[in-house]
This record gives sequence, structure tokens and C-alpha cells, in this order.
Amino acid sequence: MQVAVLLSAYNGETFLREQIESIVAQHGVEVRLLVRDDGSTDGTPALLQDLQQAHGFRLISGPNLGVIGSFFALVAAAPDDADLYAFADQDDWWQPDKLARAAARLQASGAPTDSAQLYCSAYTISDEALRPQRTVVFPGIRPGFGNALVENIAPGCTMVFNAQARNLLCRSIPDARPLMHDWWLYQLVSGLGTVRYDTESHILYRQHGRNVVGTSASRLKHLWRRIQRFLRYEGINHLRRQALEFQRWYGDDLPEPNRSVLAGFLAERTSPWRRLRYALDTPTYRQRRFDNVVLRILIALGRI
Repeated sequence: MQVAVLLSAYNGETFLREQIESIVAQHGVEVRLLVRDDGSTDGTPALLQDLQQAHGFRLISGPNLGVIGSFFALVAAAPDDADLYAFADQDDWWQPDKLARAAARLQASGAPTDSAQLYCSAYTISDEALRPQRTVVFPGIRPGFGNALVENIAPGCTMVFNAQARNLLCRSIPDARPLMHDWWLYQLVSGLGTVRYDTESHILYRQHGRNVVGTSASRLKHLWRRIQRFLRYEGINHLRRQALEFQRWYGDDLPEPNRSVLAGFLAERTSPWRRLRYALDTPTYRQRRFDNVVLRILIALGRI
């Protein structure tokens, strides 16, 4: 089983060595590592040259495209003949069985082998020294297109996906403008294929204050940030924009009922009555009960 691992690096010299060594040490699969330096200005390019000499991976250097553009460039440049593909951040650490676990779960999913498939999982937050703090997991998970329109439960660093999913993703590269590359892929595969969520964590998600996208190890701090996001929420702009972008690229390919879910989400709701009716009967949902209540309130208020 060959897995093409796609790692984007930017000014990541502090933690890159540990991450790359954890990737090449994976058991039970053949790793084909592809690293793209996204215009780093520190010692990352020189470090990557040294690591390439030691481990023999493929290295691409390019201008700074940002996290979405860099990962899209990696997907486009990935080998066509890999069995599976995986995203990797530059500052995490993978347990040796991370990729083998994902491959086994995808094989056991029961989904048609010619359909798009995506694996994602829980993750364990650690400090800079890789000391575990807590595991972020959705119990009773329900991946689905209605969820993907309003929430991303698939962190890119946990994602493993098949060639069919990669081919669908390539269709919208590089012109699509999603909120994040991983959310875009979750929306794509949940709409047109099968998503498999693993409640076990096989990754240390390092937090160090310089993460492009991060979370808090403290549950209270995490809850307070969620409340702050609710108070200043402007989801009507970014969620609708991403859904419209998705409709432009993949709307005609969606099966029923996902096409109806997307159409209902994008429908104009100018009157309070229409907003309330959609809020009470919406097919969109978030995973946590509190977040789901907030979602319905925001819909009723016309903020989504």
C-alpha cells in the first residue's frame, strides 16, 4: 500500500525534523513523501535539503502561496499512482501506525472501491515538547454533507484519502477559493463519497504559539473562544461564500438528497418566518449539542 504524504513547510525549522522522521518511520505502508517549501525565510530550506539527503523524499520549492495554495499545489504535484494520499503539517508528530490504521479503516469501510473516500480522526493536543494535554474527539460522530456545510470535523493533519477523492479535488485546483483546504475536502467527499471518522487519536498535534491554525489545550479557554466567536459571528458571509463556490464546482455532480440540502442552505430567507422554519427543520447540523443550538439560533437571526 503506497501512501503519498503531502507536507507544506513555511518557516518551520524548529519542529520539521521530528515531524519528517515520524512520517518516514511509518509501519505497514510504503510512504512516498512530497514536501513543498512555501517560500520560507528562515533556515527551513537548508534543513529540508539536509533531510532530503538523509531520507530521499521529493522536495519542491516555490513562492509563498499560503496554506491553502501550498497544499493545493502539493495535491496537483502528487504522484498519480499512489493508493492513498495524506496531508501533513510541519510541526506535529505521528505515531508509527497512523497511516496503516487509516488504510485499514478505509479498506473496512464497505464503501465502493471506485468512490471517493476520506479518513479523518481525533487528535491529541500536546505542548511544544510533545507532552500530551488532551484528546479532541467527537463522540457519537455523524459525518455528512449537512455537517460539512457548517462545520469542519476533519483536521487536515489527520486526513487520508483515496485516488478518487484526489481526482475530484484536482478538478477545482487552483481556482477554487475555499475557507481551508481540509474543510473543502471534507465537504467534497461527504457530498460525493464516504467519510470515515476514527475516534482514536494517532497523532500529537503540537501547540506552540506560532501555529497557522491551532486550538487551546485548556477546555475553559477553548469554550471561551467559542463563545467569543459566537458573539462576533458573521457566518452568513464565509459559509455562504464557500457553499456557493462548492455549488459552482460540484453542484451538478451531487446526488439527491445532497443537492437539495445545498439548495436549501443557499436559498434566500428574507422573512423572519422563513428563517425560523428553516432553523427548526434544517438538515445542516454541528456535532456538539451546544454548537447545534447556536447554529439554529444564528439561522433564525439571519446570520447564517
